[in-house]
Amino acid sequence: MGISCRASFSKGFIVGSDRGHMAIWVKIDDGDKDDLLIDDMGLSFLKRWHTDRKTGLSGINFNINEDLVAVAFTNNDIATIEMS
Repeated sequence: MGISCRASFSKGFIVGSDRGHMAIWVKIDDGDKDDLLIDDMGLSFLKRWHTDRKTGLSGINFNINEDLVAVAFTNNDIATIEMS
């Protein structure tokens, strides 16, 4: 499974795969590090999920407020994800 797209935002980044998987990493403030695995850059893995669209991802982008993510699929389908 390969990473086919990625998008960064002020608190971290999201990656998408050629098999429809997505994962998000976020930057953690010093006060929020309890029970989280933090890498050398201060990023923590937050969540992984599958889109169930039976197609890969070809693009990811955030709106200007970073509260909505647009996702493009290799079959020309699109979707949005609320970041809340």
